[in-house]
Amino acid sequence: MSDHTVRAALPRVAAPAVVGLPLCAARRSRSTVVAQSASGTASTKCPPAAADAGEKKKILGEFFLQAGFNFLSSGAAAMAAVSFSNAAHVTLAVMGAHMVIVPLLMSMFAPISGAHFNPMISVVMGITGMLKASTAMGYVLAQSLGGILGTSALWNCLPPDLKQLQYIGAQAVPADRTIAQAFGGDILASFFLMFGVFALVVDKRGWGKLGPLAVAMIIATNMWIFGPISSACMNPARALGPAFVTGFWQHHWIWWTAPFIGGISAGYIYKRFFFEG
Repeated sequence: MSDHTVRAALPRVAAPAVVGLPLCAARRSRSTVVAQSASGTASTKCPPAAADAGEKKKILGEFFLQAGFNFLSSGAAAMAAVSFSNAAHVTLAVMGAHMVIVPLLMSMFAPISGAHFNPMISVVMGITGMLKASTAMGYVLAQSLGGILGTSALWNCLPPDLKQLQYIGAQAVPADRTIAQAFGGDILASFFLMFGVFALVVDKRGWGKLGPLAVAMIIATNMWIFGPISSACMNPARALGPAFVTGFWQHHWIWWTAPFIGGISAGYIYKRFFFEG
């Protein structure tokens, strides 16, 4: 299959890669021990063993969360591609599916890990001091492996005639766009996503318990606007799963560079100029 054929066959939106609620490093857990300092003020310290166990639970949670997201997100892309031939209808179907998938997964896993399910989110939280660097790196590894597992599970569920790129939600540069346009488009999409996460989820002035819905709305909007430009990836782990399963690595570097450029820029700007903890 030629490069032009592959790119033309893929849906204009493969389904985005998504983020979740960031879990601040300062958040207390049930294992937190409250000790009385010499000055009489209360301080919080966590025993090393309990802290290690807590970190492992968070990382394991991100592994299963990313696996579930990749399975559902790729599955939504597959169903849309099977059900509709019009690119706009495919995009709308995938947008609608993620308006359900994202809030549900975020609400389920936020108490466990903060529900990032996006390496870009975890790296930005680590760089801005909202998450320990070691935890952030553990999240990225877990998300990468979870993404491969989730997409592999879906691939094995598909009938033989549907084991094609367009039915697994593979990220690709749209046929009528240049590599530079796709690269720039995903930088912008990731910037808006990360800025929205800080403003609506992390910041105390955000949407509170409605934060997952806010994130889903940002993702859906990005899919509509940036899907035809860059396939609206925004999530390296979401892109990694289909690439690993199908062996389609063309332009894969875009999905591991553009999201970080956009996300880190947004996180730094918001934390530096607008953030209220």
